Amino acid sequence: MKQSSPLLLPLSILAAGLLIGILAAAAILITNRNGDAGAATATTPTLQEISYAPVTEEDHVRGSISAPVKLIDYSDYECPYCKRHHATLNTLIENYEDSEFAWVYRHFPIPQLHKKAIPESIAAECVAVQARSEGFWSFTDTIYEVTPANDGLDISLLPEYAESAGATDREVFQTCIDNEETRAHVEAEMEDGVNAGATGTPYGLFTSEREINRRTRNAIYAELQAINAVQLIVFAEDGFSVGLSGALPLETLTGIIDILIDYNS
Repeated sequence: MKQSSPLLLPLSILAAGLLIGILAAAAILITNRNGDAGAATATTPTLQEISYAPVTEEDHVRGSISAPVKLIDYSDYECPYCKRHHATLNTLIENYEDSEFAWVYRHFPIPQLHKKAIPESIAAECVAVQARSEGFWSFTDTIYEVTPANDGLDISLLPEYAESAGATDREVFQTCIDNEETRAHVEAEMEDGVNAGATGTPYGLFTSEREINRRTRNAIYAELQAINAVQLIVFAEDGFSVGLSGALPLETLTGIIDILIDYNS
């Protein structure tokens, strides 16, 4: 079934948004965190049950999908801290070989805060239909660059941004916008973010091919302690992933990746 008005917030996505509604409402104080130092923290790492969809060729990946260390970035196009974080990650990915580290983008729009973020996520997926990964990333970079954030973007311009990114057939683009499968894909990534531990944006999940044993976990934790950022980190109970909330500094992200790369080498 097609919508009568393109790019309006679909009811099915609003329903999916309820999956994270309680978490998002309860996490307003930590949603869109900027990574600043805060209150005193625990002296040992926090362990949490974390699950997430495996990274596949269907994901949007910068770097090699076979890289031993990946960052799954759960993000909201209208989140002001995601805007800053995206720029940081663009710098970060340039500092590593494709064989070392990869950046994976997944949608985590929070409609309770940003009503335009879901239509933007849908549009990004529809760009990928025509322009593949290169077009998706071009569109995503553009949106983060031009949006003032906090629902400040004029979404009537999305078709123009999409065309500039390679989605030149507007009829195909609009058909994709209206397609329930496109909306379902965004909904699935929203639910995946909840399972991965996200309660706000940006949220990053570092994944490792090798199990992060206690020694490595403590090394990462000690590095974060040095910059008073340990309140932002959780470790998966299964030992293969590390979750970080907030738009953290480049140096912090680099330190964690370097430790994980050394451990996986």
